[in-house]
Amino acid sequence: MTLKTLLLLTPIAWTILHGPMDTKVFILVGLFAVAELTVQGRLARIGQVWPMILLGGLYAVINFLSPKIYGFQVADFLDSYNYRMICATVFYAIPAGFCLAAWAQKGGQKYTFLGYALFCLSLAVIGWQLINMAGADQFVQVDGDEIDREAVDGQGVQVLLFPAGNLMIDAIPMSIFAVTALSATLVSKWLWPRLVLWFAAGLGIYFNVMVATRTMILAAFVTLAILAPLQVAASKHRKKLLGSLLIIGAFGIIFALLLKAANIGGGSTPLAQRFLNMGGDARIDVWREAVPLVFDYPAGGGIVHLSAESWGHNLFLDCALINGLLGALVMLTLYGFIFFVVVRGIRQAGILAQPLGIALVGGFMGSFLCNMVHPPQPAFIAFALMVGSYAVASMMELNGSQAGLPQISLGQLKFHNPRPV
Repeated sequence: MTLKTLLLLTPIAWTILHGPMDTKVFILVGLFAVAELTVQGRLARIGQVWPMILLGGLYAVINFLSPKIYGFQVADFLDSYNYRMICATVFYAIPAGFCLAAWAQKGGQKYTFLGYALFCLSLAVIGWQLINMAGADQFVQVDGDEIDREAVDGQGVQVLLFPAGNLMIDAIPMSIFAVTALSATLVSKWLWPRLVLWFAAGLGIYFNVMVATRTMILAAFVTLAILAPLQVAASKHRKKLLGSLLIIGAFGIIFALLLKAANIGGGSTPLAQRFLNMGGDARIDVWREAVPLVFDYPAGGGIVHLSAESWGHNLFLDCALINGLLGALVMLTLYGFIFFVVVRGIRQAGILAQPLGIALVGGFMGSFLCNMVHPPQPAFIAFALMVGSYAVASMMELNGSQAGLPQISLGQLKFHNPRPV
C-alpha cells in the first residue's frame, strides 16, 4: 500500500521537479488509478464529482479556443496549465483521490500516510540537492540594507531525471506539502511517518530560508493556524488543541533559529529583511498593471501585453490574462466547488480526524495560498482536484456508495468523529 500510494503521488512530484514527459506521466498513473477502481468495483463513483470533470473540460476548451478565435499566441512556458495539461490532470487526479480514500478506509491508513510522507521526503531531498548543487550561497546577495535575489543559472545541474529550474520559485512546491503535514503527526501513533515528515519539513524550511523565500513560510503558518481549531472540532478532543499550538510554536522556533543560522550578510538576515519589507513587494506593481489588462482584453490575451513581469503572480489573475474573464470564472468556480466538498468531507466524514486526511487538506490549503502569488501550477491544481475527490469518496466510503452530492445539503451536515487512529 505504501508503494502504491507513492506511485499514485508520483505525477505531482514529477511535474514539480520538471521531469520529462510530465503529461504522459499523469496519464499513465491515471490509467493505473482507473484500473485499480475498476478492480474494486468503484469506478462508477467518480460520476459523483461531475462538476469537477465538467469545469475542467470547459476550461480546457476555453484555453484551446481563445487564442485561435481572438488571434493571440501565448508561449508554452507562460501557459503551463494549458488544455493538454488540464485534461491530463483531471484524468489523473479524480481517480487518484478515489483510490486514496478507498485504501485509507480499507484499513490502509498507516501505509497510505507513510506513502504520503515519503512523497514529501522525496521532494524535499531532491530540492535540497538541486539548490546545493546550484550553489545555495549564490541566490541571495546582501549589500547593506539592499537585498538582491537572482535566479541562479542551473544549466547542467540535475538530480536523476530532474533538472534545476527556477529554484527560488521551485523551493515552494518542493516543501509546502511536508510542512503543512506537520499537524497530521499529532493524531498519528506511527513513529516512522512522523519521523519522515519531521525530517522533510525541517529540510524544506531550511532551504526556503537559504533562498530567502517568504511564500512557503507564510502559507504554511497560516495553514497550520487554520487547521488547529478545525482538528479540535473534528476530533472533539481538547488535548489536540494544545498539540496543534505546540506544533505551531515549534514551527516558529525552528523558523527563528534557521533565520539566525542563515545569516549571510551579518546583522538582519535576508529573509527577515524581506518580511519587514512586505509593502515593497514587486508583485504589487505587477498586479496594478495586470488588473486593467484583464478588462482591456476580457476575451484573453492580456498576458502578452504585460510588461512588468512574464506573468500576473496570481492563479485567477493569470487565468484571466490568458483565457479571459470566462476562463477565470471557470477556474474560480472549480476551486469553489473543491472547497465546498472539502468542508463537507470535514464535517460529514471527519477526514481531519485521520492523519492522511489532515495531510491532504493541509497540502491543499497551503498550495492554494501559494498559488495566490504564483501563476497556475499544474501540480497544485492536480492536488486540489485529488483532495476534492478524496473528500467526496470518503463520504461515500463512510455512508455507502449511494451517498452523493445531490442527497445531502450543507445545512444537514454535522461533524463526524470516526474511530481514533
